[in-house]
Amino acid sequence: MPFQGTGIIEYTYTINDDDLEPTMQFTTTSSLGSESTSSVDFEVSLSTISAIDASTNYTVAGVSATSGNDFTLSSGTITIPSGSTTANITANINNDVEVELNETFTITLVSPTSDATLGANTVHTYTITDDDTFG
Repeated sequence: MPFQGTGIIEYTYTINDDDLEPTMQFTTTSSLGSESTSSVDFEVSLSTISAIDASTNYTVAGVSATSGNDFTLSSGTITIPSGSTTANITANINNDVEVELNETFTITLVSPTSDATLGANTVHTYTITDDDTFG
């Protein structure tokens, strides 16, 4: 008899995950808005839905805008929850009464922390347009 005992044959299979990690990047690389805007969202997208959270760190730098004076946003981490493909980084824009030139700051995605690599659009430049007039 070829099947002695219980007649059950056990097999062990190993499934190797060969899927590429999704990429995280900004949906757009630049935008602008009036300084009278109280807040602005910067959308970060994931190339494909992931079964686990995907995260990356980001840095913030004032080019001609000054953090704390013209805008409020600190460097941090953004997480796109499992099952989603987008999340937002939100900056607060400070409306002052100074007549000034347009001012810019950048947000840069760096160092993915889990289940993602960085795509091509890792820097977003935001321009704050002045809404004040002389007189």
